[in-house]
Amino acid sequence: MRRPAAATKIRLWHMLAAGLAYALLTALSVPPVGFWPLALVAPLPLIWAATIPGRVSTLGATALSIGTLPVWAYTHMFLINVTPAGYPLLCLYLSIYPALFVALHRALRKRVGGVPTALTAPLVWVLIELFRGEIGLTGYPWYLAGQPIIEQPTLASPATLGAIYLVSALVVAIGGALADSAGWTGRPRKLGGISAAGVAVAWTLAIIAARWGGSPATEPARVAIVQTNLSQDNKVGWTTTERVNDFRRFLELTRQAATRTPPPDVIFWPETMFPGEALNPVALDTQRAAQESGLAIPLEKPLLGPEGELIRSVPLSGFADELLRRQKALGVPMVVGAIAIEGLRYVEERPGAWRSAHDRRYNSVFVLADGRVDPARYDKLDLTPFGEVIPYAWRSAALQEQLLNLGATGMSFNLSHGSGPRAISVPVKRATGGLSLGSIVVASPICFEVTKPITCRALAVGVPGLRAGMLFNPSNDGWFADYPGREVHLQLARWRCAELGLPMVRAVNTGLSCIIDRRGRVLELGPQGADRPARSDGVLAGSVPIVPSGASTLFARWGLWPLFVLLAITTAIIAVWKPIELKMRASKAVI
Repeated sequence: MRRPAAATKIRLWHMLAAGLAYALLTALSVPPVGFWPLALVAPLPLIWAATIPGRVSTLGATALSIGTLPVWAYTHMFLINVTPAGYPLLCLYLSIYPALFVALHRALRKRVGGVPTALTAPLVWVLIELFRGEIGLTGYPWYLAGQPIIEQPTLASPATLGAIYLVSALVVAIGGALADSAGWTGRPRKLGGISAAGVAVAWTLAIIAARWGGSPATEPARVAIVQTNLSQDNKVGWTTTERVNDFRRFLELTRQAATRTPPPDVIFWPETMFPGEALNPVALDTQRAAQESGLAIPLEKPLLGPEGELIRSVPLSGFADELLRRQKALGVPMVVGAIAIEGLRYVEERPGAWRSAHDRRYNSVFVLADGRVDPARYDKLDLTPFGEVIPYAWRSAALQEQLLNLGATGMSFNLSHGSGPRAISVPVKRATGGLSLGSIVVASPICFEVTKPITCRALAVGVPGLRAGMLFNPSNDGWFADYPGREVHLQLARWRCAELGLPMVRAVNTGLSCIIDRRGRVLELGPQGADRPARSDGVLAGSVPIVPSGASTLFARWGLWPLFVLLAITTAIIAVWKPIELKMRASKAVI
């Protein structure tokens, strides 16, 4: 009896090339190159490695991972200045997932046999994307398979049913159909053609279904965005003297925004550009009480005041008091990114030397109206991994501090997670089109949060009776410096609009500030009159079509459950495919 021949081992350089080809096609499909059609073929090298007959050794899987590293290293170069130790570790982390897809898909096909790759590949791929995007390292949903498709809003519209992950499934399903058509899987090539037709029909039906959902955007609000241009290196070491000078520039831009014709209904500031210690009313009351005892913030270098007087210090609440005075005089509500502090107190360390202490600090969004700070604020829920918190290690302050000293010296991770999702209400007094808006309910994912589908959905619809009519994304993209990243961050933000059927205003330090419609299309980009949309300051003004009844897409109402149902149906089809196929073969043999 002849023993079956051992499976041919796939060569290491083939696996290395497959990993590099996948990562390179992915990188070219997203900004700054942004040739989105490449997204439709980017998964093919990995699907080839996951289906081609032969044996993939552990060394081969490692070679595939190594092949992706140069591209991950390029796309994440901005981390060099943020966390030199974390930069290579994140690149290594991302390189694991392509090899994981190949290993899991080959294991699945070994069990189920001749199931079309258009079914097996998207199932495995999307399960991995869900883990990477929502769970691993608290979630990192960058460079997903479907990401570039937002450049074609019609093709991206199935996101209203199952978020970006459903579009990724459709993209990978096309790759699976092409793999069958190419004969890589050993199945009849006509099976690939049938699969491709099936994917096209499924995508078309999803587009049609997406058009049924969502609420119409009927009431436009006029907005003005202040884009600041403070480099992150400067902000990390932001001296009081620099704060005063920068604050003067921010106030001048705000005046320019408020005096536009026609005037805006709301003015938006970027994330944490308020230069004071805190902006929540309780903390401000503490500051005002302390400064009555003579406490003040000394300037490193004296400055001239508006009347030519020499200023040597700033009152503890000076930044907030001046901002509120200006806001009241301009008469336009403002939405501002700032720090909130609970339990603020001032401790005397020695005679004449004081320091501030606190119980908790939050990265927050505030509404300013009629010269007052609304106590109802939003505190950031999903802190940026390695930028504001070290995943998992944050539960131990001592461990996080040790890791911080090792990999990100000079940074301070002292923010707390917000207690829960909260939308904010912005008063609007102007009558628009004969109808008074009264107020605009705003969901405000801060910076990195806008890349997370589940987080943004929770903010938009998670508060009973307060469904958001628009999204506001305050961000500080100074972290990217001159490296790639701003455009990718914007592209991810556009997906949240497509998923929830809501428009978005982005106010971003160093750019890219913009206005996005409910389908994910950029309507206005960058400060008007500036030489470039990024690395410049200025004012962007425009009109945002508010959704009065709030987000109402299928994803907004049900979250990822529709996607889970589709994955369960796909799993069931795969499970019964082989027994049915065997029975059909047996019937043919009898005939």
